[in-house]
Amino acid sequence: MQKLISISALFTEDRRSGKKKSQSMKRRSTSTPSSPRLISTWEWLTREEAEYQKTLQIYPNYVEAHTNLGIIFFRQGLLDQSLAEYQKAVEIKPEYAKGYYNIGSVYRQKKNLDEAITSFQKALEINPKYAEAHYALAVIYYEKEEFKSAIEHIDQAGKLGMVLDPKLLERLKSYR
Repeated sequence: MQKLISISALFTEDRRSGKKKSQSMKRRSTSTPSSPRLISTWEWLTREEAEYQKTLQIYPNYVEAHTNLGIIFFRQGLLDQSLAEYQKAVEIKPEYAKGYYNIGSVYRQKKNLDEAITSFQKALEINPKYAEAHYALAVIYYEKEEFKSAIEHIDQAGKLGMVLDPKLLERLKSYR
Protein backbone atom coordinates (compact mmCIF):
# COMPACT_ATOMS: atom_id res chain seq x y z
CA MET A 1 0.00 0.00 0.00
CA GLN A 2 1.48 3.33 -1.05
CA LYS A 3 1.61 6.04 1.59
CA LEU A 4 0.03 9.30 0.38
CA ILE A 5 1.46 12.58 1.61
CA SER A 6 -0.01 16.04 1.10
CA ILE A 7 2.08 17.76 -1.56
CA SER A 8 1.70 21.17 0.07
CA ALA A 9 3.09 19.78 3.32
CA LEU A 10 6.16 18.54 1.49
CA PHE A 11 7.29 21.89 0.23
CA THR A 12 6.54 24.35 2.94
CA GLU A 13 8.38 25.49 5.99
CA ASP A 14 6.44 26.50 9.03
CA ARG A 15 7.80 30.03 9.38
CA ARG A 16 6.20 30.37 12.80
CA SER A 17 8.25 27.57 14.33
CA GLY A 18 11.10 27.64 11.82
CA LYS A 19 10.79 23.86 11.38
CA LYS A 20 10.37 21.99 8.16
CA LYS A 21 6.95 20.45 7.77
CA SER A 22 8.33 17.62 5.68
CA GLN A 23 10.98 14.98 5.57
CA SER A 24 14.01 15.20 3.32
CA MET A 25 13.19 15.63 -0.35
CA LYS A 26 16.28 13.67 -1.49
CA ARG A 27 14.27 10.48 -1.75
CA ARG A 28 10.67 9.60 -1.05
CA SER A 29 9.67 6.10 0.00
CA THR A 30 6.90 4.38 -1.91
CA SER A 31 7.31 1.01 -0.33
CA THR A 32 4.75 -1.72 -0.53
CA PRO A 33 4.73 -4.69 1.84
CA SER A 34 6.13 -6.96 -0.88
CA SER A 35 8.50 -4.61 -2.73
CA PRO A 36 10.13 -1.79 -0.79
CA ARG A 37 12.08 0.74 -2.87
CA LEU A 38 12.99 4.37 -2.99
CA ILE A 39 12.30 6.69 -5.90
CA SER A 40 13.84 10.01 -6.78
CA THR A 41 12.09 13.24 -5.94
CA TRP A 42 11.70 13.97 -9.64
CA GLU A 43 10.01 10.62 -10.26
CA TRP A 44 7.75 11.16 -7.27
CA LEU A 45 6.79 14.66 -8.46
CA THR A 46 6.06 13.31 -11.93
CA ARG A 47 3.76 10.67 -10.47
CA GLU A 48 2.00 13.24 -8.31
CA GLU A 49 1.61 15.54 -11.31
CA ALA A 50 -0.08 12.73 -13.25
CA GLU A 51 -2.44 12.04 -10.35
CA TYR A 52 -3.46 15.70 -10.05
CA GLN A 53 -3.97 15.90 -13.83
CA LYS A 54 -6.30 12.89 -13.62
CA THR A 55 -8.16 14.47 -10.71
CA LEU A 56 -8.64 17.70 -12.66
CA GLN A 57 -10.06 15.79 -15.63
CA ILE A 58 -12.82 14.59 -13.31
CA TYR A 59 -13.10 17.67 -11.08
CA PRO A 60 -11.84 20.66 -13.11
CA ASN A 61 -12.81 23.15 -10.38
CA TYR A 62 -10.90 21.44 -7.57
CA VAL A 63 -8.92 24.38 -6.18
CA GLU A 64 -6.55 22.31 -4.05
CA ALA A 65 -5.59 20.15 -7.05
CA HIS A 66 -4.74 23.27 -9.06
CA THR A 67 -2.75 24.60 -6.11
CA ASN A 68 -0.84 21.36 -5.59
CA LEU A 69 -0.15 21.04 -9.29
CA GLY A 70 1.16 24.62 -9.19
CA ILE A 71 3.47 23.64 -6.32
CA ILE A 72 4.79 20.68 -8.28
CA PHE A 73 5.48 22.86 -11.33
CA PHE A 74 7.11 25.51 -9.13
CA ARG A 75 9.45 22.91 -7.60
CA GLN A 76 10.33 21.68 -11.09
CA GLY A 77 11.17 25.22 -12.17
CA LEU A 78 8.21 25.37 -14.57
CA LEU A 79 7.16 28.85 -13.48
CA ASP A 80 4.75 29.63 -16.33
CA GLN A 81 2.84 26.39 -15.75
CA SER A 82 2.89 26.98 -12.02
CA LEU A 83 1.50 30.48 -12.50
CA ALA A 84 -1.24 29.16 -14.79
CA GLU A 85 -2.38 26.64 -12.15
CA TYR A 86 -2.41 29.25 -9.37
CA GLN A 87 -4.37 31.63 -11.60
CA LYS A 88 -6.93 28.90 -12.30
CA ALA A 89 -7.28 28.39 -8.54
CA VAL A 90 -8.10 32.07 -7.92
CA GLU A 91 -10.44 32.18 -10.94
CA ILE A 92 -12.41 29.35 -9.34
CA LYS A 93 -12.16 30.79 -5.82
CA PRO A 94 -11.56 34.58 -6.02
CA GLU A 95 -11.21 34.95 -2.25
CA TYR A 96 -8.40 32.39 -2.04
CA ALA A 97 -5.61 34.29 -0.26
CA LYS A 98 -3.16 31.39 -0.57
CA GLY A 99 -3.66 31.43 -4.34
CA TYR A 100 -2.65 35.08 -4.55
CA TYR A 101 0.29 34.42 -2.25
CA ASN A 102 1.42 31.61 -4.55
CA ILE A 103 1.04 33.85 -7.60
CA GLY A 104 3.17 36.45 -5.85
CA SER A 105 5.81 33.81 -5.13
CA VAL A 106 6.04 32.92 -8.82
CA TYR A 107 6.32 36.56 -9.84
CA ARG A 108 9.02 37.10 -7.24
CA GLN A 109 10.95 34.10 -8.56
CA LYS A 110 10.61 35.56 -12.06
CA LYS A 111 12.01 38.88 -10.71
CA ASN A 112 8.75 40.67 -11.54
CA LEU A 113 8.59 42.45 -8.20
CA ASP A 114 5.75 44.86 -9.01
CA GLU A 115 3.43 41.99 -9.96
CA ALA A 116 4.57 40.08 -6.88
CA ILE A 117 3.71 43.05 -4.67
CA THR A 118 0.26 43.33 -6.25
CA SER A 119 -0.40 39.63 -5.63
CA PHE A 120 0.82 39.66 -2.03
CA GLN A 121 -1.27 42.78 -1.35
CA LYS A 122 -4.33 41.04 -2.79
CA ALA A 123 -3.68 38.12 -0.44
CA LEU A 124 -3.60 40.61 2.45
CA GLU A 125 -6.83 42.28 1.30
CA ILE A 126 -8.48 38.88 1.65
CA ASN A 127 -6.68 37.92 4.85
CA PRO A 128 -4.96 40.81 6.67
CA LYS A 129 -3.45 38.32 9.15
CA TYR A 130 -1.56 36.36 6.49
CA ALA A 131 1.89 36.52 8.10
CA GLU A 132 3.70 34.92 5.18
CA ALA A 133 2.37 37.57 2.77
CA HIS A 134 3.52 40.34 5.12
CA TYR A 135 6.95 38.74 5.32
CA ALA A 136 7.20 38.32 1.54
CA LEU A 137 6.34 42.00 1.10
CA ALA A 138 8.94 42.97 3.69
CA VAL A 139 11.63 41.12 1.74
CA ILE A 140 10.59 42.64 -1.59
CA TYR A 141 10.38 46.14 -0.19
CA TYR A 142 13.83 45.68 1.33
CA GLU A 143 15.16 44.57 -2.07
CA LYS A 144 13.57 47.63 -3.65
CA GLU A 145 15.09 49.84 -0.91
CA GLU A 146 11.63 50.90 0.27
CA PHE A 147 12.66 50.52 3.87
CA LYS A 148 9.64 52.13 5.55
CA SER A 149 7.32 49.64 3.86
CA ALA A 150 9.71 46.78 4.59
CA ILE A 151 9.71 47.67 8.30
CA GLU A 152 5.92 47.97 8.38
CA HIS A 153 5.44 44.50 6.91
CA ILE A 154 8.18 42.73 8.84
CA ASP A 155 6.79 44.16 12.08
CA GLN A 156 3.32 42.94 11.15
CA ALA A 157 4.64 39.47 10.28
CA GLY A 158 6.38 39.33 13.66
CA LYS A 159 3.24 40.40 15.50
CA LEU A 160 1.40 37.58 13.75
CA GLY A 161 3.87 35.05 15.14
CA MET A 162 6.20 34.52 12.24
CA VAL A 163 9.83 33.64 12.88
CA LEU A 164 11.81 36.50 11.34
CA ASP A 165 15.24 36.43 9.75
CA PRO A 166 17.55 38.09 12.28
CA LYS A 167 19.87 39.24 9.48
CA LEU A 168 17.02 41.09 7.77
CA LEU A 169 15.99 42.64 11.07
CA GLU A 170 19.56 43.79 11.62
CA ARG A 171 19.76 45.30 8.13
CA LEU A 172 16.52 47.22 8.72
CA LYS A 173 17.58 48.47 12.16
CA SER A 174 19.29 51.61 10.84
CA TYR A 175 16.14 52.64 8.94
CA ARG A 176 13.88 52.68 12.00
